[in-house]
Parts: sequence; C-alpha cells; structure tokens
Amino acid sequence: MEEQQLASLIGKILAKSLREEINKIVDARLADSNIRETPTPLASHSSCDMGTDTLNKAEDLPRFETNCDADQQYCYDNDDNTNDRSSNETDSDEEKGHMRKVTTNGSAPHQSDTAGTVTASLARDAPPSIVDLSPTEPDTIVYNHPSSYEFPNGNIVETIQFLTSDQDSRAKFTGWALLPLQSFKALVRKNCDVKVCLHAGILKAQSGTFQTLLSLKKKKLDCHTNSDNEERVNITEKICFGVYKCPKCEFSERPRLPNTGKNRNSIPRPPVGKCTTHPDDLEWKRCSASAVIVRYHGRMKTEIHHRGTHNHPKPPPMRAHMLAWRELEARVNVTPNDTAGKTITGSRTQKTSRRIHVAQANVDRLAKDVKTISNKHKPKGSIKGPMTIEKDA
Repeated sequence: MEEQQLASLIGKILAKSLREEINKIVDARLADSNIRETPTPLASHSSCDMGTDTLNKAEDLPRFETNCDADQQYCYDNDDNTNDRSSNETDSDEEKGHMRKVTTNGSAPHQSDTAGTVTASLARDAPPSIVDLSPTEPDTIVYNHPSSYEFPNGNIVETIQFLTSDQDSRAKFTGWALLPLQSFKALVRKNCDVKVCLHAGILKAQSGTFQTLLSLKKKKLDCHTNSDNEERVNITEKICFGVYKCPKCEFSERPRLPNTGKNRNSIPRPPVGKCTTHPDDLEWKRCSASAVIVRYHGRMKTEIHHRGTHNHPKPPPMRAHMLAWRELEARVNVTPNDTAGKTITGSRTQKTSRRIHVAQANVDRLAKDVKTISNKHKPKGSIKGPMTIEKDA
C-alpha cells in the first residue's frame, strides 16, 4: 500500500515539473515572436485576380511568386469577380463533350458562386451519359445515349437485315417505350413512287420521304397491285411515351398504356409500384422523340427513321431484340439439351444468357423462349419403322 502511494506521488511530481518546463518554452517563443516583425501572410488570399502591388510584395517569398495559371478556368473562391468568364471565351473540346449548356443569348455560362464552380469543374469527371447542366439547376441533366438498333437516338436512320424466320414484332422492335399512333400497308414500286394503301385509300409521294407520308391527305382511289413491279411495305408511326423515374435516383420503369385512345396527347396510367430504394412515387418523364418504322418484305430489311433526342433514362427492356434473339437461337441449337437454368449460368464454352441480353436473365421468360426455339427447329413428323430387338446369344 505504501509503495502505491509513493509511486503516485512520484508521478504527480514528474508531471508538474514537465508542465512547468513546457510553459517556460512556450513563453520564451511567444516573447521572441512579439519582438520579431513578420510580413503579412498571403496564404489566405487565393484569388486568381491578384493585384500588381500584392505580387510585388510577395516577390521575396518563393512559394507566392507563381500566381494562378492564366488558363485556369475555375477558382474555388468566394470572390464573385474572380470567376467570371468572358462572353467570347470558348470551351475546350473535352469540356464540349462532357458539358452541354444551352444559352439563349449565345454567351458562355456564368458561374460566380462557390457551389457553381465546384459543380462545373467536377463535370469533367462525370460519365458522358449523365451530365449536370448548371449549378442553379441541379436536377436538370442531359442523357447522351449512344444510338443503336435497340435504342436509336437523334435524327438518324437505323437499318437492319432480317430473315424469313424472324418474327415481325422483333423486326421492328426498339427498346424505348414507343406508343403506336397509326399503321399503313404500303406498296413500293421499284425505282418509282411510293404508294401507301390503307383499305380503299391511297397516298402518293416520292420514294424515300416516309416522314411526310403520314401527313398527306387520303384520296379515295382504287389500289392497283402488280406483284412483279411492286413490293409490300409496312409503315408504322410511333412516339416515345417517356419513362417512369424516381425523383431521387435513376430507378425507372416502363410507362403503362393509356386507357382510351392513342395520340400525341395521351397520358399513361399511374405506375403500380414505387422506387425499390426510396419509398417515393415515380414521376412520368415526357419525351418528344418519334419514329417511323418501315419494313420491306421484298428486300428483307427494316428501317427506323428516328427523330428527336431521348432526354430520360433507358426503360427496362421488355424483351430481347432481334439480334439477341438470333444469338440465343444459335446457342440453343448448339446445346439443345441445356435447360433455362443452365443457359443462364452458362458454361466454359458458352456465355450466360444475361451477357447476350439483360431481358434473358428471367428464368420463366427464358424457358418460354428456349421452348419456342426448340419447337421451331424440331422436325415435323417422324417415320416410324419396324423395331427389331437383337438379343445377345
């Protein structure tokens, strides 16, 4: 007991002496600093627009000799006058590809506050598919979807050759939620005019102008068909029905068809579910893109005349498109004994069905597709000959 008291007493004495020594050292340094004259620190001033007098005073300090780079575009500073960009200044090629800001007067984007400059500088590292437009509108984004056969985007024409065995629904299928407005049966005369026939009406226009065929007046004429010089064509006009999207994340669903009528002013039915991440209701994002799908039965091809840009997320695919269906069909023909579960998991020599298309990850849907392909290539009928059983003697 006495040893513990002695040890605690020695510890208190050592701690007291150590504190006294530290206080002496601190007092000595403070007294020395009060006597010595120090220059005004420049580290707190980080503006890019430093005056000439300030630069001259800082010449004796090497770390302040170099000012902000003249080509520096953004400064993290609260000074409003240092972050303005001239109206005739043009963005670099990299910035044009990742930041697309729409201005009405043709001037460059004005960024003056701290949050705005930080957002603009971070837009360089953002993926090209989603880009923040401006710091004042954080919820407004641009989706730069690359155009493909499944998801056409922009004013383009996508063409694909199809086979006789391909289904008509897959030949003109697109991944967007397209709402059909009207459909025509057309007769294309070789190297001549295009005649769009709908029942007893006939429309005429120059070949190639499929976009204007749907706006011409119908003329009550007889539809004369010559199978040797004409080709049957199906023309369908569709509009993008947008997508259901969560306001807090990128979760999306395909919109539901309207109850009555199909026109450009149609509104989809309310969504059934909610966001899987946030318990919020989904919002409908309207889209102004449209497409005219033309299928040539004689030339065995499909053309998608697309107009407009889809400024919304891609909806979940409803089914695999024709190219993915062909790849799955080839896979089933090579391994006809594989079940749907085996097709999803894959093997060493065959890749999984999900890598072919994301819509083929559903077991029930894939089982139906595999059965359809197997029945399609199954020989119709069989020759039953006499069966002979030979027994070993």
